[in-house]
Parts: sequence; C-alpha cells; structure tokens
Amino acid sequence: MLPALTVSKDGRKTVLKLCDMYASVSRPPGRPLEPWRPAESEERKRVQSNFADEMNKKIDKMPYFDEDDEADQFQMNRIEWFWCSLMEDERIQHLKNCTTCQVRRLPGTSHCKVCDNCVRDFDHHCYWIGNCVGARNHRSFICFLTDGCC
Repeated sequence: MLPALTVSKDGRKTVLKLCDMYASVSRPPGRPLEPWRPAESEERKRVQSNFADEMNKKIDKMPYFDEDDEADQFQMNRIEWFWCSLMEDERIQHLKNCTTCQVRRLPGTSHCKVCDNCVRDFDHHCYWIGNCVGARNHRSFICFLTDGCC
C-alpha cells in the first residue's frame, strides 16, 4: 500500500506527512534519550531535522503519476526499497512494528481489527459512528456524545 501511495500524485502529501511523523519520533541510534537533559534534547532535535530532510529529499526524487499512468517494475522496486530501508532505519527501531500493517507504530497506536488500520491514540471502535475513535476525531466524538453542544 505504501508504494502505491508514493507513486500516486494525491497520495504524495500523505506520504510526506507519514515521513514527518516518523522524523518527529526518531532518536539517535543506540541509546534512549532523557527529555530533561538539554544537551540530549538538542541532539534529538538535530537528528529529527536531519532525518526529515533526508526522507523528504528521497521522496522528492521519486516519480509520481496521474491515475491513468502506471509505474514500471524498476520504479516500483525503487519505491519498495525506500520503504524497506525506512522501516529498518536505526533511528526508528525503538518503535513497535505492527504485525498486520508491517509499519512502525508510534507509541499509543493500536491496530483496529474491524477497520484494519493502525489508529494513533486509539480509544475504541465505535459501531454507532462506524469508525475508530482516536487522535484525529476524539473531540468530534465527545461532541457527538454530548449532542453537538461543543
């Protein structure tokens, strides 16, 4: 799915957001960082910035196509290699791997078996709204529960 998003013109924004998200939780390989130490915090910011720049440059070099166009096998192999190398990168090895989606999950992210998606800050799957409740719609869900008074 990620290679297909990468070559899609509309999916490119989603891919860039995903890479930025990975960059925001990356850390220097080999040791955990303690947030109360300013020197380590600065090092972490530097590593995150470098990681984001590196991923964005790689994505910018990749081809993208309109819906009617199709990538050839060489281009798809190149894009699959990019995603494999990203998932194996030392800077995000501390993130847990989703066995279903085959991507690295952020802390607090869970896989919904009903929707078959990883959901950040997963709360539950609500059958009343037919969707998962998580980071992007928790406030809307609370408004729905309180009859729209938010």
